Amino acid sequence: MKKLLGFIFLAISFNAQCFDSVKVAIVKAQINVEAGEFDKAKDYLAKATLEYPNNDVLFALYGQALYESKQFKEAELKFRYALQINPLNSVAKSYIEVIRETNTATISEKAKQFEDISFDKIGDLIAMAFAFLLASIMNTYLIRFSEWRFEKKSKSLFLKGDYDDFADLLELQIGSNSLKPLRHSLSFMLLHKSSEEALNILELYVNTDENFQVLKRMIKQDVKKSNLS
Repeated sequence: MKKLLGFIFLAISFNAQCFDSVKVAIVKAQINVEAGEFDKAKDYLAKATLEYPNNDVLFALYGQALYESKQFKEAELKFRYALQINPLNSVAKSYIEVIRETNTATISEKAKQFEDISFDKIGDLIAMAFAFLLASIMNTYLIRFSEWRFEKKSKSLFLKGDYDDFADLLELQIGSNSLKPLRHSLSFMLLHKSSEEALNILELYVNTDENFQVLKRMIKQDVKKSNLS
């Protein structure tokens, strides 16, 4: 009996130790959410948030997966928990605002109250909405411009054979969770190198094993998708 209990304890300890690092957990969760695999993301994030209960990014991603699954109440709880950890989490703030506005819009009494709002207040609301829309548009273009610059720079470094700086740029994108331009750079790399050659280059120049494992997994996924198509 003691041996059995000891084996169970070791098995539990081993599983706990083998859970992904927080950075890898964030990347995995974000990949699932972006791919629309929300059930898979929810299952993974349920474990990840238990493993890292003080990480606001994981809770925000959990909330996003729940929101996209139309579990709005549960999503709001996760977003609010993310804000308790980090009041500056912009993703959680944005989603809570959307949920709140959606709830407000569905209550018929609010429509009646709207009739009592003065003309000046309506003008203020329109001005605020326009400012928010303009800021959103500008932010979208800034993100696209940043992604375009990254892709151009990474392609240039790769074609010049400057693999050291190329790998540094990839690791910066992992750190900032900029997965879209990162995937494009890896796909570009695979146009010029076999997957084995690409992995050899990354293993040589990537600074941390953790980042290398992330890139390795993404390359394998890219190759698998190419084979399926």
